[in-house]
Amino acid sequence: MDIKAHSEYLLDLRLNNQNLLASVVYKPPNVRYADHIEVILAPHTALYDHVVLMGDFNTDLFKSNNQFFSLRDMLKGLNLHILPLNATHHPRTSSKWPDLVIVSNVDKVVNYAAECLPWKYVATAATVDKKVDIFSKSVLNVCYGFAPLVNKRVIRAPAPWLTQEIRALMVQRDPAFREYKKA
Repeated sequence: MDIKAHSEYLLDLRLNNQNLLASVVYKPPNVRYADHIEVILAPHTALYDHVVLMGDFNTDLFKSNNQFFSLRDMLKGLNLHILPLNATHHPRTSSKWPDLVIVSNVDKVVNYAAECLPWKYVATAATVDKKVDIFSKSVLNVCYGFAPLVNKRVIRAPAPWLTQEIRALMVQRDPAFREYKKA
């Protein structure tokens, strides 16, 4: 098992007293992976109210082969379910479905349409840079709809040694310093 060939990122989120485990997965083609992913996820999935895995699993769900059965059995053991999306890879002769969204509870998913992204504009953009720019902005807009950016002012907790007496002396010090700078 070649662990370095895989990429998994786990994100622990707590929203409204609900624990969410989100993970992005990449499995290179022709690499066995089910055991590795299961070892990483098994200790965590039971601890979370919701689990969401997204990524390129490089397993075509339109083909009933060993990779498909291995993935299916692993997900069944972890009590996870694949969202029924459409093909995500379209070579000239056929369509493939290697990019998956996997969740712990399909009933909790309100909308999972990949059509909300402007794929037509991404595909017809003139340069790769423009394609990446359109795609990145579109994904961020979708994310901001669920988790908007909020500016918060971070205030440090007061230093425990800063007593009222010291604060009063600081109030006297500041005007005296300003007067000194003027002179």
